[in-house]
Amino acid sequence: MSQAHSPAVVATRLDQLLVTIEESAAELRKYLEKQIKEQPNGDPRALYPFFGDHQASNYASVLKIACERLNTLVTPPHLLVMEEAGSFYTTAACQTAVKHDVAAHIKELSPNGKGAPLSELAAITKLDEDLLGRILRFLSQKGIFQEIAPGRFENTTATLTLIDDPQFKAFLDLLMTENRLGAAELGTYMEKLYESKETGEKAPLNPFAIYSGLPLYEWLHLPENADRGRNFGEGMRGMAHSESTFSLPFDYGFKDLPQDKPLVDVGGGIGAIAEILLAEYPNLNMIVQDLEPVVEEAKKSPSENNKKWMAEGRLTFETQDFFTEQPAKLKGCVFFLSNVIHNYPDDKAIEILKILRRSDPTKILLVERVIGPFLPVEASSVEGEIEIYKNIRSSARGIAVQGIPIPPRSQSLPGMYDLVMATLVGAKERSLTEWQKLFKDAGYKLTGVSPLRASGGQSVVSLVRGFCIPNMILYKLPLIATLVYAINYSGRPPVSKAIYKNQPPTPLVERLFSNVGPTLTLCFWIEGVLEFTCLLLCGLFAMSEEKPFHTTCKPLTGSVVPVHYMVGWSLIVAGTFLRRACYKELARLFTFVIGIQKGHQLITTGPYSIVRHPGYAAFVLINAGLILVHVNHQPIPSSFSPVIEAIVRIYNAAYILVSTAATVFLLKRADLEEKLLQAEFGDAWVKWARTVRWKFVPGLW
Repeated sequence: MSQAHSPAVVATRLDQLLVTIEESAAELRKYLEKQIKEQPNGDPRALYPFFGDHQASNYASVLKIACERLNTLVTPPHLLVMEEAGSFYTTAACQTAVKHDVAAHIKELSPNGKGAPLSELAAITKLDEDLLGRILRFLSQKGIFQEIAPGRFENTTATLTLIDDPQFKAFLDLLMTENRLGAAELGTYMEKLYESKETGEKAPLNPFAIYSGLPLYEWLHLPENADRGRNFGEGMRGMAHSESTFSLPFDYGFKDLPQDKPLVDVGGGIGAIAEILLAEYPNLNMIVQDLEPVVEEAKKSPSENNKKWMAEGRLTFETQDFFTEQPAKLKGCVFFLSNVIHNYPDDKAIEILKILRRSDPTKILLVERVIGPFLPVEASSVEGEIEIYKNIRSSARGIAVQGIPIPPRSQSLPGMYDLVMATLVGAKERSLTEWQKLFKDAGYKLTGVSPLRASGGQSVVSLVRGFCIPNMILYKLPLIATLVYAINYSGRPPVSKAIYKNQPPTPLVERLFSNVGPTLTLCFWIEGVLEFTCLLLCGLFAMSEEKPFHTTCKPLTGSVVPVHYMVGWSLIVAGTFLRRACYKELARLFTFVIGIQKGHQLITTGPYSIVRHPGYAAFVLINAGLILVHVNHQPIPSSFSPVIEAIVRIYNAAYILVSTAATVFLLKRADLEEKLLQAEFGDAWVKWARTVRWKFVPGLW
């Protein structure tokens, strides 16, 4: 038996759960007693009893986490799995209740609170009485409806949300229709993703696209799906009102935003956020941006409140694609994005944020889910269990993740939304660590996370501009600096002049190629310094987010230096180290001229004890590296003009051709050098050549 299931550990887990529940409940009682004195009739704005206080909301979250764990503890494991595996019946039952407006009919048939008779409820909904009763009893075990007497049903606090709220019902319809249809293909989608990584074949966009054959938004715009498209729009508004932004005006200090510029709601749809915020902040003005069809719909059929704000000049709708540059008039504004970024993978999300960054925003506010932190479920020791629940109880004060306090939240709903994003658009919800990385890559600094107390893991995430230097700049600067130094070092002999006692006549080819090495070195030095300088300048442009940088510096759009460039860099560095060893061993005898100097000695130590021509071997390594470095090499200036790009291509081809020819020549030159050494040192050279058999590469050549 696992130690996690031993009686002692389980008993401790139970004790700790009860302590956690009792302590959290005690704090909530204190809060409610205070509310009874201050607001005897409660807060009319919310059905959520702990809406009015952040700390009370945190204790309620801890209590929910503890109750979830208590349920796991006291339910036999196989039954727990069965309950979860069959949870789609909850969806089916809820879908029936929502579609047939059961909650509203119960209210209508039970004016005195004695409950709606099942027979009358079945008649008005036109549903089978027996099955309707069974469905309602099933849901009542989950707090959705209640049977107050045999055959009589009443609403609960939960089902009151289904009355006179068509937008929330539209959201539930979306959740239980498009999501349900797509979720059936989730396993297939996962298999296809895995296969695509193995084979390189293109994977489906998302599970819903497997079901429908089209991305969600294209499918919604089909004429035959017009009703589903309308439901989607209403559903998004319902989600904004009921879940994600229910407590938005009270959980973030919008009153502290600059008064001289509007708050810009990017991708704000038909103005659901504006309707919430403008009612609470009379000094706030807003611009809502979205695509033209959405903006036209918002102007054509505004809500009563939005119509009022528009007439007062506090609310404006403007057509704007968030993948295009923001108007100059909005420079320095605060930009607000609610549930936008989670719709996109990292590369697209970064693109959206970088475009906003170029408008020099005062700050960026995101309403997004921050999933986690994930707390251990069970330990294998008594001490471990105590530590787990000590952390859970203290989490009501906020768990610091990378210095940002994150209050406790049950991960049931955030986890569901994460799968919703995967199912509908192939995207994801992110943990704080993932958000931090995304913001850093986009050039922002995270300054705060303000949880929405009545949401399923949503927070207002605030950002300010940070430094943003493309990864390619950070990678290539040290590489180029290293190469320039290496080529300059290996292209200069340790001795520039020497006195020769035996120097053979210099043939035409030798005279021709004697200048090739220094010329190649000079060309690479100039090339390297120019590219290094351009990279630095582009880095400065990147930090200021000047538009010319983003539209012209195409070589920096990647984040990984090409493999062949790295191999070339490695060969050049290795060749330079070998060249250095040869310089050290030969000292004054190492020149770039073939000849026998006065006092010449036969050197057979160091690298010369391994191969006879290590200096040439180093040259071959360096030249091979230079050839690879110039394959498809496009330095920054090449992206400024097609003419420059063509010149660079010609230069690269010429450099590769000359480097190849120089390598062949140098290898033949070694034969002439051997004849001179043999003539000068006779038997000593022959003995050395027999001992050191290889010219350039041990065991091969």
